[in-house]
Amino acid sequence: MAFDLSAPMRWKFTAVDDVAAFGDRWWMWDGRALIRLKGRELIGIEETIGMSIADLLEKLDQRTTLGQLGALWLSMHMAGHEVVWADFDPTVYLTVWEEVPAEPPLDSGQDPEPDASSSPEPATESATS
Repeated sequence: MAFDLSAPMRWKFTAVDDVAAFGDRWWMWDGRALIRLKGRELIGIEETIGMSIADLLEKLDQRTTLGQLGALWLSMHMAGHEVVWADFDPTVYLTVWEEVPAEPPLDSGQDPEPDASSSPEPATESATS
């Protein structure tokens, strides 16, 4: 059984009616985060979508419509955007998926270059010399 537990991906709606309904923001799909949820929460998700998490991941790996639909809904659900599963009917194959861009490190260890508009550093010589 192959699960889509690779690196997180991001996706967004592109169909005009989906963008109107849900916006054009990027959503995150993270299968690893999904399988780390507690059992009771996973059971609730399974009951809502009518299939096991294992089936969902397998269907997503196979790029089925149901797998794509479940991943889109779960991405939104896990981000705190509640959408009624029974009413969720986007154009799944017009979504754009891509790798999550790497974030630059918070502290690269180097001092940033001075801004061209910033004041020059004061001279270290004594004002009386």
